Amino acid sequence: MSFENGYNIEEYIGKTIEEYKKDKNIFSKALMTLNIFMQRKDWPMCFNEFEKISHQILKTDPEWICRTINMFHIDSEELQKELKGWEKDLENDFLIDVKYFVSIMDPIINEYYDYVNNPLGISNVIEIDKYSNLKIIRINRNDGENFDLRVSDYEINQLISTLNGLIGER
Repeated sequence: MSFENGYNIEEYIGKTIEEYKKDKNIFSKALMTLNIFMQRKDWPMCFNEFEKISHQILKTDPEWICRTINMFHIDSEELQKELKGWEKDLENDFLIDVKYFVSIMDPIINEYYDYVNNPLGISNVIEIDKYSNLKIIRINRNDGENFDLRVSDYEINQLISTLNGLIGER
């Protein structure tokens, strides 16, 4: 993301800043709305509905808010010279609230795109029981479903060999 609108954050999320001046609870309201949507059976496929409603609350798309705040927190020394003091015109409460909002929304947005791009892909693999003769492994998919396996060391080695074969490392 580049600074095509200049280095003034209000050029990016000014409507949200103005709305925050009227109602300091807008980020809390958006997160409460998110919580309701995340409990629906069709989550994360209803993410776009959440974005529309939260846009009404925040006056800016929540994903745009996250990208903007992240853009203004770039570590590049050259950009920091240009951006120096970008926070000075913002209320301290706004900064605290928007950073909290972004810290919650960023991983959720990433999960959403992981799901959209590969819903049946693997989110993670964890050991549930590694101390008995048969280990229990849980494979979590991007769509929230999981699959538990009780496997022996031999079966684990077979699985590793098969997976290595899939990527050509036999």
